[in-house]
Amino acid sequence: MDFDGDGFAEMAVGRLPARTEAEAAAMISKIISYDSSPGAEEVLLVSDSNEGCDFEAESDQLQALVPPTLRVGRIQRGRMDAATARSLLFDGITRGQKIVNYTGHGSVDQWRGNLLTSTDAEELANEKHLPMFVMMTCLNGYFHDPALDSLAEALLKTERGGAVAVWASSGLTMPLEQALVNQELYRLIFTNGPALTWATRPPGQRLS
Repeated sequence: MDFDGDGFAEMAVGRLPARTEAEAAAMISKIISYDSSPGAEEVLLVSDSNEGCDFEAESDQLQALVPPTLRVGRIQRGRMDAATARSLLFDGITRGQKIVNYTGHGSVDQWRGNLLTSTDAEELANEKHLPMFVMMTCLNGYFHDPALDSLAEALLKTERGGAVAVWASSGLTMPLEQALVNQELYRLIFTNGPALTWATRPPGQRLS
């Protein structure tokens, strides 16, 4: 929330999509565990095949904004078969990521081609290496359906892993506008954001 009108938030506001006390407790436990765990030193950039937009180029632009102190992994769905892409994705999540970033097409509970689904999220066991997921696609953050968990909700609710936080669209979006927002997020995180950045935080202090 921006209390003084200067364009920068003094308080970060999000939501924990809990429907039960147990779900809320599990998400809070993940946040507490994240704050006391060592930070990962890798960012995983996942791009869809270039149909309707050059998603690989969008990942190129993001990679240029990641500081050289961090490793960058790339998964380019258009350059490999679906099974290989899924295997690389799950291996990367298990290995430990600071950010898992997807640019491409998607729907409420999946990345295109079932590259990652809400069902997959339930099976993740990366609780010692929880990343932030940034999902620049349609509807992955759709929280309005009382009967279906979106991919973002599923990743947050997964008790043995998934995500510590998710930034995703709750509606239909346009790729080019999403790309600009994604780049600005990286500038705020890695360069001159109002909060501590990943690269400059004091030892033992996490990005808020």
